[in-house]
Amino acid sequence: MAQSRSSWGWQLRLACCVAVSGAIATEDRISAQVVPDNTLGAESSAVNQTTPLTSQIEGGAARGKNLFHSFEQFSVPANGEVRFNNDLNIENIITRVTGSTASNIDGAIAANGSANLLLINPNGIIFGTNASLNIGGSFLASTARSIIFSDGTQFDANHSQTTPLLTVNTPIGLQFGSNSGAIVNRSQASLNGAVNYFGFPAGLQVVTGKTLALVGGSILQEGGNMTAAEGRIELGSVFDNSLVNLNPTEKGWKLGYEQVQNFQNIELNSSANIPYLDVSGESNGDLHLQGKVIQINNYGLTSINRQEVQPGNLTINASDNIELVGVNTVISTLAFGAGNGGNITFNTRNLIVREGAQVFTSTFATGAGGKLTVNASESVQIIGSFPLAIDNFEAFSSLSSATAAAGNAGDLTINTAKLIVRDGAKISTASEGSVFDLTLNQFVPATGKGGNLTINASESVELTGTTKNGSPSTLTAIAQGDATAGNLRINTKSLTIGNEAEISVSSFGTGNAGNLEVTANSIRVEDGGKLTATSKFSSDGGNINLQNLDLLTLRNNGEISTSAEGAGDGGNINIDTDNLVLAEGSNITARAVDGRGGNISITTQGLFVSPDSTIDASSDRGINGIVEIRRPDIDPSAELIILPADVVDVSGLVAQGCSVGSVASGESSFAIAGRGGLPPTPAQATRSESILADLGITEKSKVRSQKLALEQGEGSKTIPNSEFQIPNSQSPAEISNKVNPAPLVEATGWVVGSNGEVVLTAAVITDTLNIPWFRPNSCNGT
Repeated sequence: MAQSRSSWGWQLRLACCVAVSGAIATEDRISAQVVPDNTLGAESSAVNQTTPLTSQIEGGAARGKNLFHSFEQFSVPANGEVRFNNDLNIENIITRVTGSTASNIDGAIAANGSANLLLINPNGIIFGTNASLNIGGSFLASTARSIIFSDGTQFDANHSQTTPLLTVNTPIGLQFGSNSGAIVNRSQASLNGAVNYFGFPAGLQVVTGKTLALVGGSILQEGGNMTAAEGRIELGSVFDNSLVNLNPTEKGWKLGYEQVQNFQNIELNSSANIPYLDVSGESNGDLHLQGKVIQINNYGLTSINRQEVQPGNLTINASDNIELVGVNTVISTLAFGAGNGGNITFNTRNLIVREGAQVFTSTFATGAGGKLTVNASESVQIIGSFPLAIDNFEAFSSLSSATAAAGNAGDLTINTAKLIVRDGAKISTASEGSVFDLTLNQFVPATGKGGNLTINASESVELTGTTKNGSPSTLTAIAQGDATAGNLRINTKSLTIGNEAEISVSSFGTGNAGNLEVTANSIRVEDGGKLTATSKFSSDGGNINLQNLDLLTLRNNGEISTSAEGAGDGGNINIDTDNLVLAEGSNITARAVDGRGGNISITTQGLFVSPDSTIDASSDRGINGIVEIRRPDIDPSAELIILPADVVDVSGLVAQGCSVGSVASGESSFAIAGRGGLPPTPAQATRSESILADLGITEKSKVRSQKLALEQGEGSKTIPNSEFQIPNSQSPAEISNKVNPAPLVEATGWVVGSNGEVVLTAAVITDTLNIPWFRPNSCNGT
């Protein structure tokens, strides 16, 4: 038993020794991670260990409202805290790391009062999962080499002079050196229970209305949250030797990249949770990302406004590409009050949205929704969807703006060279509604107007394909309630809609559908693709206008249609194209059910319609629209014969000569050949199916000559190079009279035969003429 006690006592003493040594080791580890240098001389920083996990930083060089600190190392261990014990009148705590190691921060950084904290370490800064901020002002962490002040002074991390020049002036810039380190954020901390707008851990957080900025060589958000309610979040990634401007604002700082030539990459990546960069609050804040390639994978970026104040904006600028990936990637600005929602703007070379990522602006109150604008110099690609495990649902990759209440939805504008929407992805503006009572599933339609959707693609727009469940790729402007849907406008060289993809404007309520307008060089609607304007109830269908086309092709069940399925009238279709091809079961229709069918107006030079294709403007009620096809290359006036204004005196058109005495024996004839069916000019249409008669010797004249020869004697003589045959018994004089008949005598009158034929005569026969205006000449008729 004693031995047992002795053994127990030994173990207890050992455990106590281990605990004491562990505490000492922890204290040594904390104090060793915050190591001041001596570059500030007598004003150098001092570190006091107040608890095993808490270090308090004293001293520093105060200049006016600026307090300078300089460290050889600066890190905070897990669950530890480093507190700057500054005077309350200090506005800016400016801290540099002059050593060669990165800062690993896995605990809290605190300061007194409302001071801003600026930390620069060119070697890199890493925020662990427990990293948090407990400060009253803005926070900026950077791997810049120095901080520049308005008087030109620099607080440089690479200079080891013992008496640096310090200033009372405001910091205005960050000067980067070579080989700037990265900044990594993994924070999922909830300091004092702090959460973001959605109830998730706040992560790195500043107080309401302040700036939270990370500016480094490259930026990696590995599941880390950032929260700046009603304030500003800045992520910037720049290349070596860059200068980033710090512009003071009411919210802290706004970073300027006007002098930066080259950028590096920003990656927001998560696979386990749903991290957020959140500037939401009673009024929404600003969120700004600036880099070369910005990839956001399963991350949320959001700004929500509840007050009637000037909204903040969400801006992402990338010199190369912006890529949004994954169903949990949601970039949004929302309005829940009288104030407007913030705008979302992308400026880049290429924007790619895929695997269910979504970008949208919305309003749920009287304030207007924000505008969504994409400026991508080369391309915008919205691709595919992500399958959900709920009733076979899908999350579509999308860009959209919407209203669910009285506020109008924001406009959505895309400016690019090429727009590609495929595999069921969506781009839309909508006046929708909300579910008022989840129990009753009562839907309350919005009264705010849907936004306008405008596509400016200098080269091409291509929509193609569906999701695995058959949902088509779409560009659409829609209204579901009493409000009018927005208009949809496309300006491009080439538009292709194929494989069941759709471009549409529509109304599913009492509000009218918007108009669909396309200005392009060529449009192809094929393989079940559709251009439509639809109204479902009492509203009128929208109009479709296709302008300035060289070629419009519909094939393999392509469709251009307007329809009113309720009491409204069908929309009109106006097409202006050089050539129109409608083939393989394709249709152009403007239909209605209870209302009037829409009108179809087609202006074209060339039109081809296959037998199995249709152009239709009908109504189930029989109130059909009008189909009009115009060919501007044909001048209708060319088909008209202009009549003279005065009545023509036809008596002057017929020559009346005197008779020339007795008619010599022999035969004469007069033939009118006409034009044989040819038009008077090449521009005039053919007026007759008759052809020109052969004015040579006919078969009938040959028979008559043969009969004459037989009457005068047997035999015949053939005259070379002649069709005539004359009897051998005739004298040379008679032969000469037959071969060389008397000269033709000019006609001086005519008579009308029993069959109505007009016969010209050499002599005037006055007693058979019954034409009032004809007066024969009084000349000798013998």
